[in-house]
Amino acid sequence: LLDRQALSRCQRPPRSPPSLSPRAACGLGMGIAVSRAVLNTQHTSQYVIEFFSAVDVPKTDLLSESDPYLRARFVSTPDLNGCTPWEKTPVIWDTRDPVWRSYRNFGLVPTADHALMVELWDAEKFSENQLIGHVLIPAADITMELREYSIEVTSSASKQDGRCRVNLRRVPTSDSPRVLYLIRHGESVWNEARSELAIHRMLSQVDHPLNLTGIEQAQHLRAMWKKTAEASLTEAGSSGTSPAHGGSAKRPTRSGSLRRTLSWKRRQAPPATPPVTAEPPAAAAAA
Repeated sequence: LLDRQALSRCQRPPRSPPSLSPRAACGLGMGIAVSRAVLNTQHTSQYVIEFFSAVDVPKTDLLSESDPYLRARFVSTPDLNGCTPWEKTPVIWDTRDPVWRSYRNFGLVPTADHALMVELWDAEKFSENQLIGHVLIPAADITMELREYSIEVTSSASKQDGRCRVNLRRVPTSDSPRVLYLIRHGESVWNEARSELAIHRMLSQVDHPLNLTGIEQAQHLRAMWKKTAEASLTEAGSSGTSPAHGGSAKRPTRSGSLRRTLSWKRRQAPPATPPVTAEPPAAAAAA
């Protein structure tokens, strides 16, 4: 099965890469990889809504609280025909007051004839999901401030103890391109132990710090990142002052990770034998 999957990936046509800058996917030569991708969103409609939370979700399960999630889309009024695909939040298990803080871009700038249809569902593991209720929010009523909207509970979820409400807001967006940086951490004690097949060192702890090589990689990345940022400010004609490129910088202090790494190195080193000192001449003569 793995061979067939690998073969299908090899036969698959290559996908076009994202828009990258000249410094994209630059390797530092020391093990830390940095990629810079420019996500061009200038020609796409941006209408982002944050689905923040809900309160007093009716209990629909027999032995536990509900497992609520939301799904929403814009519809045209009054026929309620869908204008955008359904967008869904994650499921929050076993609660009546879920907090999602989930952002969804609908890709449509609504007009006065649009409304947001929000449905509240209860997720089920062994049966079909159950609709709890819904609310139809006119597009003009969605503001940048967090607002509360009452859910009209369906008859199948009539066991509510209070008034179910959902909180959401519109999020301001920008048409400028977004820059995404992907950074892989430096070499850690676990990476070093894995390369040496030292299983006992891999399993000796769960929070492995950077080793000495990884610390050097991180310091090199910091210096290169600082140099790149200063060069960008210079190119943009910034009026702010910044240190000269060739200037001396303060030596970074040893962090807790470095102290833990050095102490681990000392524990792994063989015990030092006490030095052999020669007898003083006077003691030898007395003997």
